[in-house]
Parts: sequence; structure tokens; C-alpha cells
Amino acid sequence: MPKFFVPKTRLGEEAFLEGEDARHLSRSLRAREGEKIVLSDGEGDDFLYEIAGFTRERVTLRRLEKLESGSEPALRVTLFLAAAKGDKTEVMIQKAVECGAAALCPFVSRNCVSRPEPGKKSERWNRVAAEAAMQSGRSVVPPVSEIVTFREAVEKAAAAGGAILYEKAVLPFGEKIPELLRDGRREIAFLIGSEGGFTPEEAREAEEAGLLSLSLGKRILRCESVPSFVMGALLALAGEI
Repeated sequence: MPKFFVPKTRLGEEAFLEGEDARHLSRSLRAREGEKIVLSDGEGDDFLYEIAGFTRERVTLRRLEKLESGSEPALRVTLFLAAAKGDKTEVMIQKAVECGAAALCPFVSRNCVSRPEPGKKSERWNRVAAEAAMQSGRSVVPPVSEIVTFREAVEKAAAAGGAILYEKAVLPFGEKIPELLRDGRREIAFLIGSEGGFTPEEAREAEEAGLLSLSLGKRILRCESVPSFVMGALLALAGEI
């Protein structure tokens, strides 16, 4: 069933889709009067609506009922993503959102080739997150923060309680994460490196700040593969999938 995000203030007994959303519903999806769609406020509330009518640039909708949202993981996961070259950061954000990440924070580490200025990519990255959330049927649009320094990312991740994913770490992800989940952990954060990974000095700084240093196994993953790999493994261990 199609799903669209609409501001909470516009989710009344009658609602409207306009512009690109209206065109997508009427032309791309070829929806008709009487068909049902879901509108979400992006904050966790979903509502079932029936299409009541079309004009050239607007779709009129009639609310039927509030829905129980089951698409959000109980485990809140924040991913700190080192900026990667090309469109790889966008791919990482997209896949992380599709897999259930609650929030994302890009940062710049020593081995980053791409070094976006604060504010330059934020609007684009948040649009990618919103589109991924809509495509995957989520009820919340995960925020993508402004890009931060490595030190700021470490401090934020340590405050949430988490780990740096480091290729030279000896503690296995699959051994430590179940221990944390058994202790009732409901929030966790991970630092994910760019193409060149982390330097030994960065790994040490993260450990000194209180982050665990975890290994994802014997294979070296591309940075854009890590978010979905981690989210899949984590949610499986948490019994969420």
C-alpha cells in the first residue's frame, strides 16, 4: 500500500497530497478514487486514508482510521558515518534508513577523501533519508545531523553507549552485542569508517572515550556495505527480524 509523509498539522479528517506526491500517486502509481493509502506524520503515527478525488495537481483524501505502526525497531540505533567519496554517503544513509536506523550522523575522520563543509550536504542527505523511509514503509523519518568532526562523533557515540567498528579489533561483534542485549540495552551507536577505515590513533581515542572496539569478521567490507550488514546482524540478534 502506498505511503506518504505529511506534516502532523495536515492530517485531519480530510487531507491532501499536492505537487510531486500527488503526481507520483496519480500518474506513476495510477491510483484511482476509492483506493486506500497510508499517510504518516514521520514521528511514528500512521493513518489509513481513502482517495476521495483528483485534480491536476492535488489528491483529496478522507481519513478512515489510525493504524498500529509495527515498522520501527524497539532497539534505537544511531550510526555515525565517515564521509565517503562520490555518492557513497548517500547510499549508506539510504540503506541504513531502509534497515531501521533511528538516526544518522556523518563525520570526517583522518582517512576521509570527501570532506563536505557543514551544512553543504545536509538538505540532500535528509531528503535521501525521507525517500528511503517512505519506500521502506517506515513510520519515522530518521534525522541526518550536520556533519561533525571525528572527536565530536566519538563523544556523541560514547554518550549513547556504543562501539567503533575497526578492522583490527579482536573482540567479535557477534560475541559482544548479545551480551549488551541481554542486559536490556535499548539504545546503541556505531562508528563506521570511510574507504580507508580508521587509523590506530583514532581507534585508540575512541576506546579511551569509552567505546567498544568491535570486529565484523575476517572479511574487509566496503564502507557502503557496512550499514546494512550491521543493521541486519544487530536486528537478528535482537529478535527484530
